[in-house]
Amino acid sequence: MKSLPIIGRCIGLFVCVLAATGGAAEGQLTPIVADLEESSKKSFYVTPAGNDSNNGQTVAKAFRTIQKAVNAASKAGTVIYVAPGTYKETVTLGSGVKSGSPAKPIAIVGDVKGVETGWSPGEVIIDGQGSRQYGIQLGGPDHWTFTNLRITGQTVANVYTTASDVSGITLDDCTFDVTTSWGLYFANCGNVAVTDCVFNRTAKSGHATYLYQTSGDTMIVAGNRMSLKGKEYLSTGFRQGRLWYNGGSFTSASYCYGIIAMAYNTATPMKITVQNNVISDAYLGVYVYNYGDKKSSTMTVSHNTSVGCYYGMYVYSDSKTTATITNNITGDCYLGAYVYSPLGTLDGHLAYNLTYNPCKADTWKGCAYVSVAKLGTVVLQQTPEFADAAGGDFSLTGTVGIDAGVPLGATSADVMGTRRPVDGDGDGNAVVDIGAFESTEQEAKTLRIIKWEEVGVDEE
Repeated sequence: MKSLPIIGRCIGLFVCVLAATGGAAEGQLTPIVADLEESSKKSFYVTPAGNDSNNGQTVAKAFRTIQKAVNAASKAGTVIYVAPGTYKETVTLGSGVKSGSPAKPIAIVGDVKGVETGWSPGEVIIDGQGSRQYGIQLGGPDHWTFTNLRITGQTVANVYTTASDVSGITLDDCTFDVTTSWGLYFANCGNVAVTDCVFNRTAKSGHATYLYQTSGDTMIVAGNRMSLKGKEYLSTGFRQGRLWYNGGSFTSASYCYGIIAMAYNTATPMKITVQNNVISDAYLGVYVYNYGDKKSSTMTVSHNTSVGCYYGMYVYSDSKTTATITNNITGDCYLGAYVYSPLGTLDGHLAYNLTYNPCKADTWKGCAYVSVAKLGTVVLQQTPEFADAAGGDFSLTGTVGIDAGVPLGATSADVMGTRRPVDGDGDGNAVVDIGAFESTEQEAKTLRIIKWEEVGVDEE
């Protein structure tokens, strides 16, 4: 897990304060898991060689299925270590499963390095085999975390819940092979965090995330990557203003969502954080919405890169939410951004190659599609150079966007965990870049006089 900057101490979601400098070293447990292990008095183990008739309390007596370990977890702070391998099941957290607590969530940890289970390193895969509807189904218990899992082969959604009492769910460092319908589907939920995950998509994939919160006070979507790769990058019709038809049929892929982070009428003020995400080829690249008319609500949408979408960014907040919308890239889109936020600030924004630009100018000042309390710098008609966009690497390699961000809403690390800011243009002044990636630090350009010698001119 890479660090999530400016979020500060998490509220009711994590057991740790997320550090502002880089993630865990390879082979080490992330801060979340390390804290869980230290505070836990109970661990269970699951391996491909296990047996559900075992007690699961040692590797030698490991369970065979993750579901068996979930059912056995009776204490807050329990950690379930899952050895590398494939687990053909749906993991269901139903009414009979225990909840963790805000300070001690129950964790399912994919032991991808084999450190805890002694197995050879590899992926921990929950496989639906093309026949199971869900990889993980949440039906009631609160305060569970899921780390280092790959969820694939489902028919409806990788992770699914419509239970209004589900809260305190964290998905960290997981990989989702998005179905033709949904990757994550959370309807009417409480607190949720999706961090540092990879959403593998094709042009036929459905919606990557749908997070609709009606209770709780915190939503975090940060450090996730969900762009199309290879020849499918920029292959859909979204950037031309068309919905995408696969073989003439209208499916979820025809209007697929990248990030939907939405809260409606929660009882308490909301804090929504959407940062350092990479999205391409979606109807809605980044959609962030908060309505509840609660004072002290905040919304931070910063350092996202959204390319090849119909709406690169769509942000709406009520009249009592303070919104910070900074350092984002929306390019090769039909419409770069639609923003309505009476208390919002939009600054350090880079938009390019827009099929439809209703502002018809080099500024968004006075544009009906952008209504905020404070409009800062918006860079238009300058196309950035990416290292390998079709390969998912949106690092800036030219000059556009480098050291061009603003301090407000700036993160202290990028999507890959690289610290911010660095001096990317070599002028001796470190300033954050716009977008999800921070460029490589350049040596300051200085002029050094090695030797001074006056030379005269001989006259003939």
